[in-house]
Amino acid sequence: MRSRLLRLLLISAITLLAIRLRPRGAGAAAEDDEEPAAEQEGSSRIGFTKLLKVSRVFQLVLLITLFSNLAFDAMAEVALPVFARDDLLSGAGGFGLMLSAFGAGALVGGLLTDALFRLPRRGLVALGLGVVQGVALALVPVAGGLAGACVLLAASGLTIGVLNAFYMTHLQQHVPPQMLGRTMGALTMATFGAQPVSVLAAGLVLGVTGPGVIFVTAGLLIVVGYLLAVPSSEFRNL
Repeated sequence: MRSRLLRLLLISAITLLAIRLRPRGAGAAAEDDEEPAAEQEGSSRIGFTKLLKVSRVFQLVLLITLFSNLAFDAMAEVALPVFARDDLLSGAGGFGLMLSAFGAGALVGGLLTDALFRLPRRGLVALGLGVVQGVALALVPVAGGLAGACVLLAASGLTIGVLNAFYMTHLQQHVPPQMLGRTMGALTMATFGAQPVSVLAAGLVLGVTGPGVIFVTAGLLIVVGYLLAVPSSEFRNL
């Protein structure tokens, strides 16, 4: 174990030493860029604030990301293991199988994203897939057993795989380069910031209602997030 750690540290050190902050021969051109770089940093702050205020697409993607992660974390980390144990009586094996079905669906969805980009009304289709995702999660408790739950979770995972790649690609293509880091940071915050809130709320609800209500609530939260985007013509016509 110690020798493996030392090898990793050595590789990291060599990698850091190989990084050059400024290419050789860039001299004068790099110096000319130093002053504008500071100005660009200041303009990126202003630009991000403006982007958040005026870009309806960014606002809606941020909202959908927040709603989806609030829903998914509560479902996957709280409701699903209890559902596998108490309702399906399948224990850890059933829980693992359902997670695997979801993961397999997400993998296939990611591979199918290119097909979505080829569709003429792909923005509207993407919204429809988001609604399908929420409905599939809401129906898991009444799917008729482990096999039905796996099918619905795989369908939900497939839509997530498609939509994650679809919306992230659009943002990275249309957000100005100097704002891209801040934009992705905001989305990452929405993703990971939702986790403790979602899990805490689901834990409090679970003791009173059982896992079924969490599945339904998670599904409705996702559906609402995508339906809020329907009135935006810009979002529908991505």
